[in-house]
Amino acid sequence: MWADLIRQVPGPRYRAIVQVISDAIRSGKLSARDQLPTHRELARQLDIDVGTASRAYSELRRRGLISGEVGRGTFVAETVRDAPPSISEAPSTGSFIDLSHNFPLNAPTSPLVARTIEELSRDCDIASLMTHQVDLGHAHHREAGRAWLDFNGLSDAGGEVAVTAGAQHGLLLAISALTTPGGRVMTEAFTYFGMKSVATMLGLELVAIDIDGEGLVPDSFENACRTSGAKVLYCTPTLHNPTTALMSEARREDIAKISRRYGIHIVEDDVYGFLLEPRVRPLCSQAPDLTFYVTSLSKCIGPGLRIGFLRFPASYREKVGLAIRATTLMASPLTAEIAARMIETGFLHCIAADQRAMMKQRQSTAELLLQGHHMQRHPQSFHVWLEMANGWTPQEFSLEAERLGVGVAPGDLFTVSPATRSRAVRLCISAANDASQLNSALSLLSGLLEKPRKASASLVA
Repeated sequence: MWADLIRQVPGPRYRAIVQVISDAIRSGKLSARDQLPTHRELARQLDIDVGTASRAYSELRRRGLISGEVGRGTFVAETVRDAPPSISEAPSTGSFIDLSHNFPLNAPTSPLVARTIEELSRDCDIASLMTHQVDLGHAHHREAGRAWLDFNGLSDAGGEVAVTAGAQHGLLLAISALTTPGGRVMTEAFTYFGMKSVATMLGLELVAIDIDGEGLVPDSFENACRTSGAKVLYCTPTLHNPTTALMSEARREDIAKISRRYGIHIVEDDVYGFLLEPRVRPLCSQAPDLTFYVTSLSKCIGPGLRIGFLRFPASYREKVGLAIRATTLMASPLTAEIAARMIETGFLHCIAADQRAMMKQRQSTAELLLQGHHMQRHPQSFHVWLEMANGWTPQEFSLEAERLGVGVAPGDLFTVSPATRSRAVRLCISAANDASQLNSALSLLSGLLEKPRKASASLVA
C-alpha cells in the first residue's frame, strides 16, 4: 500500500517517501512504535537504490518522526506533547502536585487583587470600557503598561506599547508582524514551548542557537545570522525558560551588536524580569529600533487575568494593529483596567516583592532537597532545570513521576531540533501550594532519580 502511494507522488523519490510517511503519521495511520521496513526492504519494494531509501529515513529522523534502534530496526518516534498535560486537562485534585507550569504562588488570592476588583465594581465607568474598540488598547491602559515596563528597567526605549491578551498573545503578534509563512526564526536550542506552537501555527522553521549558563552564545548566533537566512531572533535573556540562564550585560551588548550588524529583529520575552532584584536592563535597551519586547502580569498575579504588554518600534504600528484585529480585535478592557489600577496604586509592586521573597526561600529548599543532583538554577527563578541520572530519560522520568503523584515538564517539550538531545526536566517550584507540598514533591523526585531506571516501578508505555 505504501509503495503505491509513494509512486503516485511526483518529484524525487526520497521526498515522496518523506511526504507519504509524514502524512501517515499525522493522520494516525502510523502510530508511535510502529515498525517501518528496513532501508534495503524499502528500496526493494520501490525499486530504488538503498542510498535513496537511507536519505529519506535520514530526513524523517532529522524531523524527529522516526528513530532507529541498533539490532531492532526503524520505528515511528514517540509523540512529544507541545505543552505539559495540565494545559489541556482539568486541574488535578487530591494529592497530585503539579510542578509542570510556572504559576505564581498564591498571588491570585492576594487581598490586593480582591480589593482592586471591589473598588472597580464601585467606581468604574463600565460604559466607556464596554462600548469602544481600540486595537492597541485604551490610552490610559497603555500608559500603565509603559509604567510596568519602566519598573522592569525599560524606561528609555520609546516606541509604541500595545495591550495584549497575555504574553503568549504578544509573542504571536510580534512573530506575525515580522515573518511570513515558510520563514525561519532563530531561538535558543531549548526554548519556551509556546514559541514552538507559534512557529507551527505560522508555518515557520526554528533555527537552534547554542546556549550556555548566560543563554545565547554569541558565536553560534552570529554563525546562524550568516548562514540560516533567518532575520528574526526570539530569546529569553532573563531567567531563561527552561534553563534559568541569566544573560550578563556584556553578553547583551554582544547580541545587540550582532543583531545590528546583520539587520536581525529581536523578540525579547521578559515575563520573569520582575523577579530580579536588582533589575537587569532588558536587551531591548541595547537595540530598541530592532526589538519587540513582550511581557505580561501572568507570572506576577496569575494567568487568569490575561493581560500583557508588547513594546515595538513605531514603524510596525500597522502590522501589529492588523495582527491584533485578526486575533482578538483588542485585549479585554475590563481586565486591562484591573491591571492598570494595580500598577498605578503600587499593588502590583507589592505582590512582585512577595513573589521575589518567596522564590528565594523555595530555591533554597530546592538546593537542599536536590543536593547531589546536577541541576541549573537561579536563586530568584520560578523553576529548576534538573538533569537526569541512573539511566532515566526525561520522558520516562516524567511518566513515572506522574504515576507517583508529581507533574514535571520533560525537556523534550523545549527542544528545538531533534539533533539536540534533552537530558533534563523542568521543575516549577513556584507552583506548589505551600512549603510542605514542595518538600514532599522534591523529596519524591530526588528519591526517584536516585533509583536506577530498571529498578523502578514499571513505566507507562
